Amino acid sequence: MKAKELIENNSLTDIEVTAGQTVVFTEIALTAINMALEEGANNLIEQSVTNGQKKYQQGMDFMKSKAIESFKQNCPCWSRFQQDRKCDECTWLKEFCNKLDE
Repeated sequence: MKAKELIENNSLTDIEVTAGQTVVFTEIALTAINMALEEGANNLIEQSVTNGQKKYQQGMDFMKSKAIESFKQNCPCWSRFQQDRKCDECTWLKEFCNKLDE
């Protein structure tokens, strides 16, 4: 149950208050405040974990791209000696990329 639901389920509807406001017992209100604080903390923790996972993946993707670029510059294939070709299709590069994906 969320804090808002606690308030809504325990409001005293037979007490007349202006502008549609409701009345709840102090204990209910204090419990709802504590629940709301906990909900907020849990949301922050969840966001932090999600952001950490995203940053980790971004870092891994960056390092993988740097490793591939470095491999291309030092690839043992003969295509790098031909100025009009790149090492994008050679077997060594494909095997290297497969190893990175493991």
